[in-house]
Amino acid sequence: SAVVDETVRIGLGTVVMAGAVVNVDSVIGENCILNTGCSVDHDCVIEDHVHLCPGTHLAGTVRVGSGVMLPAGIVATGVPARVVRDV
Repeated sequence: SAVVDETVRIGLGTVVMAGAVVNVDSVIGENCILNTGCSVDHDCVIEDHVHLCPGTHLAGTVRVGSGVMLPAGIVATGVPARVVRDV
């Protein structure tokens, strides 16, 4: 099962896989994949056609642009985000 706060808005065609957690006031676009064990903290905006790979974790107030694929195992910061280190 997944945990999705009741305030979250999820677009058409999006799938939320087992073990995913989506917290308060986040917005998930259309045709996204929130894969196994990923987490999206409060007030995030995930645009259309995004894939959060298994184990990906987003802090609060993160915006992910359309068509992005985020894998686990890296740390990225900034606008636009840049990989700063491997985990």
